[in-house]
Amino acid sequence: MASRALAILWAQGAAQILLDQGLDFAEAALERNKAAIVRQVRRQSSPWIPKWVDEMIASRVIHGLASTLHEMRAPNHPWRRQVQARMAALIEALAHDPEMREKGEALKREVLDNPVFAEQAKELWGELEASLKDDLPGRAEVVAQWALAALAAFGRWLEEDRARRARVNRAVRHMALRAVLPRRAEIGAYIAHVVERWDTATLVNRMELQVGKDLQYIRINGTLVGGLVGLVIFTASRAFGG
Repeated sequence: MASRALAILWAQGAAQILLDQGLDFAEAALERNKAAIVRQVRRQSSPWIPKWVDEMIASRVIHGLASTLHEMRAPNHPWRRQVQARMAALIEALAHDPEMREKGEALKREVLDNPVFAEQAKELWGELEASLKDDLPGRAEVVAQWALAALAAFGRWLEEDRARRARVNRAVRHMALRAVLPRRAEIGAYIAHVVERWDTATLVNRMELQVGKDLQYIRINGTLVGGLVGLVIFTASRAFGG
């Protein structure tokens, strides 16, 4: 589940947005702390070095950091490719690595067994329920747009990989089989009970809805064939009778 959720978020671009926001935060922090960087350079420098040299070194450091952060915004930057490769490896490991799965199960057990987590979950659920009742009607349009964007991203995520689609199809089939097979007798009995209650008109209407235009061709063919057979029989009987 963690692998699929992370893959969907990555395909939707949420992780890329998070990386860009991290760069924004780093650039803003660098801009705010220029004076602190200059003071730190002076503190680490030798007292025999002039202050203007310390300021020049600090300025070079700040400029170098700012240039590096700006370069990281390029989509083809090696840092971004490295993050993408590590993210793909993490998604794959979460889905198929037994050691990673065991670590996840151990973490899940540790969290669920913690009484503080249960209490916090109850409080969070109460706050979430109250927030949904109060805020959801006014945010229905935003929620609908987000849901459509998530579905579109999920569709693109499926289109990109045939093996991924096959895995999803297998999972859906297995879920359907697990849900239907134990109840097949009840389902068959229910369908038989419903069909037995249909009258002739309802049965004909249902057949017409399912068969469609083909039923009209069957009727026309039946009429034509029956008429031709009757004509042949009538002609033969008159000829042999005469």
